[in-house]
Formats: sequence, structure tokens, C-alpha cells
Amino acid sequence: MAITDLTNTKWILNNNWTASRGYGIFSVNLTYNNSNYTTFYIGHNPDLGAHEKNVIGFNDCSHFFSGEVITFTITGGTDVKHTSLISWFTSNATQIIEPEYTLRIDGVEVTDYENVIINGVSYKCKGKTLISFTVAGTSYQAEEGMTWAEWIASSYNTGGLYLDNSNSVSGNTLGLVSTDGNSSEKGTDVIVADYAYTYYIPGGGGSND
Repeated sequence: MAITDLTNTKWILNNNWTASRGYGIFSVNLTYNNSNYTTFYIGHNPDLGAHEKNVIGFNDCSHFFSGEVITFTITGGTDVKHTSLISWFTSNATQIIEPEYTLRIDGVEVTDYENVIINGVSYKCKGKTLISFTVAGTSYQAEEGMTWAEWIASSYNTGGLYLDNSNSVSGNTLGLVSTDGNSSEKGTDVIVADYAYTYYIPGGGGSND
């Protein structure tokens, strides 16, 4: 099946990947080596601010040259459906598809179990715990322990929130999601259960409830 959306996909670069000079700069949210980035450069060296063949980079601080093999995950962004970006990935990287396992006992799927022994192997799994919270009075759900970046890329994000270029959680014209009306929540922040978040507009005079 052809890929049309890079959201929530994991990739490993092929060892012979290439990048033509000035191929493109794309707005995507990605995670590499436990760090989050919002811009993906292809054929550009972000350190030098210049077009360069066979180089890619994240934001303005990390770059890699052809032959370097790295793994990273794309979680969202405005260019996740960009055909040029998808074409580059499918030609120069391999998608990593994590296997999913389902436990069935007598044909019935079990989603909450502990210390089930199958062929001498002990399995432990607990079902997902959902929490609730509000943003400016609108109620949402999330899985316990979710960061904003994980939530934004999930189906729980029914309000269309996203991470802007500064990794702040944004409601577009409504402003940035905040706990105190003066600072924004970041993609790496964990969502707090039962919390009443607000919106605020930087330089606009405080919260927007």
C-alpha cells in the first residue's frame, strides 16, 4: 500500500541514501535520540545555512551525511502529506513497523492481564488508563502519562491542536495552551489529569478562556 501520510511512522535510513542539493525544507514533528524537532532539511546543511548535496538535518543544530544510518519517528506536522517528502523517504529509508501482539484465551481477546504464562514465558499487560482534562472548557481524553506530542498525534486530539515551530501546544487563533495564562505547554510536557488548561496569546494581555 502506498504511503500518503507520514504521521506516526518510524524510519531507518538506508546506508546508501542520497539527497540532491536544496531538495527541500519540511515542517514535520519528529523524534530522534530522545529529542524533538520540528523541521527536516534535505539537501541543506542547517549548521551552515547553505544548500549541500547528500546531507540532511533537523532544526538548526543536527545534520547527517550520506552513509550515516539513523532511526527516527515522525509524529506530525504540516508537511506529513507532502509528496516530495514522502517520495524521498520511500526511496532513501525503510519504514519500521512494530509488531502488535494480541492475547486470546479460548478465542477471547484479553487486554488486562498479569503473569499469564505461555510456553514457559510470563506476560504482563495492563489495559490503558484514560484521563480527562479540559482546554478552555472543552473536554478531552488522553492515556495516562501521555505527553502533549503523543496526544496531538493520536485520535484523542479531536480539537485539532498542534505543535508550533517552538514546540508549544497551539490552538491556532485561540492561542497557546497554558497552565497559568502566562506560559505555554510544550510537546514534552505530560498532560495532567483533571486539569483545566487555558489559552493565552503571547503579548496579547493574558489568558483567553
